[in-house]
Amino acid sequence: MVEYINNYSSKQSSYILSLVLCSKSPQLFLLYLYLFLLLKPTFVLLFLSIFSKNIISQAMAAVKVYGMPLSSCTARVLTCLIEKGVEYELIPRNLAVGEHKQPTFLAKQPFGQIPVLEDGDLTLFAIAKYVAYKYKDQGTDLLRHENVKESALVLVWTEVESQQYNPPISTLVYELLIKGMYGMTTDQAVVDAQSEKLGKVLDVYEARLTENKYLAGNSYSLADQNHIPYTYFLMKTSAASLINSRPHVKAWWEDISSRPSFQKVLTLTQK
Repeated sequence: MVEYINNYSSKQSSYILSLVLCSKSPQLFLLYLYLFLLLKPTFVLLFLSIFSKNIISQAMAAVKVYGMPLSSCTARVLTCLIEKGVEYELIPRNLAVGEHKQPTFLAKQPFGQIPVLEDGDLTLFAIAKYVAYKYKDQGTDLLRHENVKESALVLVWTEVESQQYNPPISTLVYELLIKGMYGMTTDQAVVDAQSEKLGKVLDVYEARLTENKYLAGNSYSLADQNHIPYTYFLMKTSAASLINSRPHVKAWWEDISSRPSFQKVLTLTQK
């Protein structure tokens, strides 16, 4: 019997090896591995070599993110990485002691701002769009790249977030939340002016979300995701009424903020 087994052709052994490497079930993996090792013991080192190289390459390919989970820009990138199912390493930078202004960090980001993303030999001032594009074929399709119309709408609404939504909401978060953390006084005139601006933007959103579940259509995308961090902080202030007073905007916010990806980012802020 042993002699018969050892005389199995290399073609049959290669077939079993392919089953081992491609098996998604732990039980099948163990079964195929047992058969392979039984049939061709001399291939043990080859298998271990392939397996170990795969593990090493995955470890080396891990994306590194330098930043703080509480930072809205860092949260955007982390949320995107999680949505795409990309392994990453978060390397915290302590802004309070000026770690982002140290020479080693300025070599990565000359403006001394977080986050920074390292992907192999590529260093970027971390942008979620890069992650969404590079890993477009895995995880959530944040760019809607298989639908030209929806892809164009993603670009439109990411620009709307950047140019129309972000300026007033970031100012409100600063006035109503950040200033208080540092013992500074809120400028009510600024709050009133920015609340009016954001309200007008949200009126447009309300109309848009009356017709679509999400900003770029009926599928969640990067256009929605980019709104999450600053809106999360806004909802902790008195200006939350700007969201809550618009039923479709409120429903949209409750939907996108409850996604597992962002909930996981929130857990990082508690560590």
